[in-house]
Amino acid sequence: MELLYIAIAAVMVAIVYQDFKYRAIAWWWIPLLLVLLGSKGLLTYEATVWGKSTAMNLGFTLVQLLGVTAYFSLKEQRWVNIIDRYLGLGDVLFFTVVCLAFPPMHFVWWFLTGIVATIVGYGTYLLLHKSGRKEVPLAGAMAIWFLGFMCIENNWML
Repeated sequence: MELLYIAIAAVMVAIVYQDFKYRAIAWWWIPLLLVLLGSKGLLTYEATVWGKSTAMNLGFTLVQLLGVTAYFSLKEQRWVNIIDRYLGLGDVLFFTVVCLAFPPMHFVWWFLTGIVATIVGYGTYLLLHKSGRKEVPLAGAMAIWFLGFMCIENNWML
């Protein structure tokens, strides 16, 4: 199990690096993360419980994405596709894959606190660095948040 956690952490660090440097992540991280987090879930939880948890997390993620779509569609008074304009496809796929990692309450807590921390953190960065890039490295920031949650979940020292 330790090796699995190390592999997950390594992929998350790679996502952080790529997203902060290029504002994009390589496509192969998503299927690799899918296999690693799927394995973690199946080794940690009973299969039907894990399946229900994943379905609930996917439902929560879908509601969030539909809410963001509705918000921008109403704001612009036309149907808006949020992918590649407000969110990258990598961000959406990252959120979808992380649905495999946590029980629903942990996932919701991770998601909401991570989004708030990202907004506050990157907003502060932009205030301090006027010439900073406007695109938010959302998957990278949420990967950092994931690593913190993984450390807490396993009672590891940060």
